[in-house]
This record gives sequence, structure tokens and C-alpha cells, in this order.
Amino acid sequence: APSGNYVLNRNVKTPHSTSPYFITNGVQIIGDGASTIFTRNDSSPATYILTADGLSTTQESDTANQNESVFSVHSPYTKISDLSISNSKIGIYLGQDFAWQFTSLSNVSKSNFQRININKCGTGMLYLAAGGNHYTNVSNIHFMSCQIDVDMRSSYWWKVTQSRGDSNNNRNTFVGNRHARSKIGALIRCGDTNNFISCHAETVTPTTSNPFTMPLYIPSD
Repeated sequence: APSGNYVLNRNVKTPHSTSPYFITNGVQIIGDGASTIFTRNDSSPATYILTADGLSTTQESDTANQNESVFSVHSPYTKISDLSISNSKIGIYLGQDFAWQFTSLSNVSKSNFQRININKCGTGMLYLAAGGNHYTNVSNIHFMSCQIDVDMRSSYWWKVTQSRGDSNNNRNTFVGNRHARSKIGALIRCGDTNNFISCHAETVTPTTSNPFTMPLYIPSD
């Protein structure tokens, strides 16, 4: 992706794949650095629906989240690097392709995300539990002025329709990332054995220079 501003009216989807064991080369999207900018021109929070009693429900928002992103990753060995993502509800979505929701598990294991600027996105990276959000490498990402930089959560499809456990966002490694002026650096609602190494957070939850409010489902204290 040469230098330039890429304004998208829908998400870029990788192909759906169920297993990392039979794939050696996945989709690669490589830019010219910070001057390669992808945007959807929408600085609003990712869709997250609350019931009347204030509890969260993901059944309706799961599919919306997939379509709100700049990049939707549904296959292993994906590589996205050396570019910027700005002004979008979700920067990178990792999880189920809901065109296959009742027939086949999406697996995004062993994917790499490196040297990316994610600026003023509702959610920078959303890990939505599916058939394998494992062993991804997220390194040298600069998150700036997002509502949530990294969100790991379960999905209605995974937990209820498939009768699976709470987590399939695990064994991922985050190295050398910077979280600045965002409301939340990392929100781990559904994940285990993830590694955060040499990550730097500064001026998180600032009162200025951020277009977002705190998420409604976060306790006020």
C-alpha cells in the first residue's frame, strides 16, 4: 500500500479459514510507514449494545463490529504492518466471519501486526473469541486517543450458540507498544495467558485531546 490516504466505505476482509495447520502464507498488507493512512472517517465508539437493565449483550453487536473495522481478520498468518489507521469505529477486528457463523470456525492464529499507528479509533484492536485467536504478535503499535486500545471479549456466537467457554483469546504477545491519551489501554474481559512485555502507557484517561467518553459498561469507580 503506497503512501496516501485510503478512505474506505466498508471493511477489508481476509478470507475465512478454520485452521493454521494447512496454511503457510496468509494475506499481507504492508504500507510505506506512517504516510500510508487507512480511514473510514468515523470517530465514534464501536457498537456495543446494552439491555434495558444495563447489562451487556453482544448478540446484535458481534456482526456490527465485524463490519465497522478497517481490517477484519478471519484467517491465520495474516500480516499487517507499516501503516496508519485513523478515525474508525474499529481499527483491526480479529475473530469470526459471521457469514460462516453456524458452520465453520474462523482462526486467526499466528498473525502479525507490526509498526502501526492507530489514532482516534473507537477500539484499536478487537479480539472477539472465535475458533482461535492464538499466538498473534502485536509489536511496536502506537495507540493514540482511542476509547479502548485493545479489547478482548467473548461473543454471543461463541459462548451461547457453540456452548464454548469464556475464552479463546489467548497466548498472544504484545511487545513494545505505546498507549497514549486513550481512555482505556487494555480491557481484558475474555482472555488468558496473554503476554504484555515492555509496553508503555502514558496520560491514559485524559480530560482533553480525546473525542471519546468512557464506555458506559465500565463501572464509574
